[in-house]
Amino acid sequence: MQIVSLTAGASRSAAASSDGHGWVWGNVARRMPAGPDGRPASLCGPGAVEVGHARYAQPVPQRLRPLASVRAVTDANGCLFALGPDARLMACSLVAEEDGSIPAVPVAGLSHRAQSVAAGETATAVLLANGDVVTWGFNTFGQLGREAPLRGATPARVAGLPPVAALVAGSNHFLALDRLGRVWSWGANASGQLGSGDLAPSRQPRLVPLAAPITAVAAGDTHSLAIDDRGRAWGWGSHHKGQLAGAPDSGVHHHRRPVALALGFAVAALDGGMHYSAALSRDGDVFTWGWNGTGQLAAEGVSASAKPLRVAGIRNADRLAAGPGHVLAACGPAVFAWGDNRTGACGRSPDRPVVHAAIQIAIA
Repeated sequence: MQIVSLTAGASRSAAASSDGHGWVWGNVARRMPAGPDGRPASLCGPGAVEVGHARYAQPVPQRLRPLASVRAVTDANGCLFALGPDARLMACSLVAEEDGSIPAVPVAGLSHRAQSVAAGETATAVLLANGDVVTWGFNTFGQLGREAPLRGATPARVAGLPPVAALVAGSNHFLALDRLGRVWSWGANASGQLGSGDLAPSRQPRLVPLAAPITAVAAGDTHSLAIDDRGRAWGWGSHHKGQLAGAPDSGVHHHRRPVALALGFAVAALDGGMHYSAALSRDGDVFTWGWNGTGQLAAEGVSASAKPLRVAGIRNADRLAAGPGHVLAACGPAVFAWGDNRTGACGRSPDRPVVHAAIQIAIA
C-alpha cells in the first residue's frame, strides 16, 4: 500500500491509499450507540476522543464509505470531498458511524467529471476534467473569481481562464496553473498574495508575472508559492514571519510580486499554511520555515525561522501537505505528522496539543 493523496485541514487530516481507501482523523465526530433505554444515538458520548460538546478529537484514522475506489480526499472545513477513479466527486460526512466508517454521497450539478478540489475558509473550487474551474460559497473578497452574491453563491464556472492543470486555495484566494505553465490568481490580496503588484482584491483571474514555465503551485493562508521547470521556488504575499524564505529585503512584511526563494536545494513539492511554508526536496527530505507557533516547523519553541529547517526522522518522502497549523508527509505507505494537535490531527491524543517532532501515524 502507498499513500496517493494527503490533505491537512484546519482541524483534521485525510489521506487516500493505493488500495482505494480514504481515511480521515482529527476533528471528526463519532456516533455513539443508543443506550439501554432506547434513546437515539448521541454524538456527544463520553470518551478520550471527545474534546468538548460538538467538538471532537479522533486521533485514529477513520475509513470513508464507500470503502473502496477513493483516489483523493480534500478537507473543506465543513465537510470532506472524496474523488473516485471514475472522477465522481463525493461529499463526506464528518460524523463517523458506530463501525468507524464515514458516509459519502455524490455531488450533483457538475457539468463534467472532477479532477481535483481546492477549498479555502469560505469558498470551494473544483477543477473539472475539461480544464474548467467551478466555484461556490462566499464571495466577500472575490474568491469565487466571478461576479456573484457575497454569500451563498451556487456552483458556476470561472470565466477568463484557459484550460487549467492544477488548482490550490489559500485562506481567501485561489491559484490556477494552466496547461501552458502560467499562473492565474484571484480573491483576497491584502498581503499581495495575488502577485499582481498591488494590494487590491480581484473578482477576475489575473496572470501572475512569472517568466519561467511553472510546474506546480501552492498557497498558504496569505502567501503563494510556485515551482518552475528547473526546480526553483518562487513566492509572493505575506513575509512577516519569514514564510518566503531567502526572499530579499528581510524587513519587508510582504511582497506584491513573485520573488525567488533561496532555499539551497531543488524543490519537488511545496505547500503553505498559516504564516509558514514547507517543501519536499528532490532528495526526499522535508524542510519547513516561517512561523512555529504550533510546532509546524517540527522544532522546539515558538520562534519563527526564515531559514529552512530540515525535519528530522523523515527520509525519501514523496508527498507533503501543510494545513494552517500542522504538516503531513508520506514516505511510501507511512504518514508522518507534526504541529497543531488540539483536535488529534497529528494522530495523537489531544493531551499533547503541540507535536514538535515528526511522528508516524498508523493507517490500517
